[in-house]
Amino acid sequence: MKNRDMLTEIFSRTLLDDPMPFAGLDISRWPWDRVVWLAHHHLLAPRLYGLLKQSGEFEKVPPRAATSLSHGALEVAHSHVIHEALAPKLLSALEAYGLRAVVLKGFVLARRYYARPEQRPFHDLDLLFPATQRQAVESFFEGNGFRRSSGSYKFEANAHKVEFTSLANPALVVECHFQLGYGKFALAGACERAVSTKLSTSGSEAKVWHLAAEDEYLFLVFHAAIQHRFQKLGWLLDLALIQRRKPFSVQHENFGAALATTHYFLNHFAGLTGISAQPRNASLDRWFSRVADGSIEKSFIRKAGLRALTQGSWTSLLRYGAQRQWAMVRKP
Repeated sequence: MKNRDMLTEIFSRTLLDDPMPFAGLDISRWPWDRVVWLAHHHLLAPRLYGLLKQSGEFEKVPPRAATSLSHGALEVAHSHVIHEALAPKLLSALEAYGLRAVVLKGFVLARRYYARPEQRPFHDLDLLFPATQRQAVESFFEGNGFRRSSGSYKFEANAHKVEFTSLANPALVVECHFQLGYGKFALAGACERAVSTKLSTSGSEAKVWHLAAEDEYLFLVFHAAIQHRFQKLGWLLDLALIQRRKPFSVQHENFGAALATTHYFLNHFAGLTGISAQPRNASLDRWFSRVADGSIEKSFIRKAGLRALTQGSWTSLLRYGAQRQWAMVRKP
């Protein structure tokens, strides 16, 4: 089996709902240096570590790879401890200031959809606010022990967010969003449709606002498929777990191509056979393999091609090229 085929098999099996996903594979023949690097890249290292431990296969992993996976899992677990301790306090302080934050992505997904939250890495706390509150949000963070990151941005999406780092604990990075998506993919009114839930954090329960189901799903498709061209397969796992928890159909005229591509990958590589079942497509299979083995990130043409595929428009390829060129011109 070629390395690309092997890597595709390994990471597609990591997405499955199967406690023994690697049965029948000879782990000793895996290209372990590449597997470990890609596992961290795809945000799947803690899950791979957990699956190997759970299936009794971890003892077959070479020492250097085993050490990297173990240390990675510990780092992610440590990050969860920090966010569990600090995030509820921050959300309460924001609410007392008159600002209701809607929590996006990693922190809230880990606790709502993952059986083992520590298997979902994230590096910051993503919060959504109405655009009209941007000045108040910035004033809150700047006046409460946070340092603002650079205000420069390369792409359109970055114009609608600002990042702050805690001076007391630099491990707490908060990314404040003031719009979900951009252009025809913008999801207006998402803050108003948000819902609250109780999440267990550090032995207690905290009230957390998160996106309504359809907004959340479309935003994750936007983030994974449109904005980042499935750079990290862990984002595909988020969508798979949502569908496994409560299967539902999502329709949106502007997301047609992105949803079709996402659902093809979920159908054929994450084992969700009932979701928008489509016949095998050799071109899409090649795209997935290039994502899985990381080679797509080495080619502008491949990245632009996948971007065009998920946006349903080849004019997006030209727009992407122009944005890249403009970003290089503006780069400090």
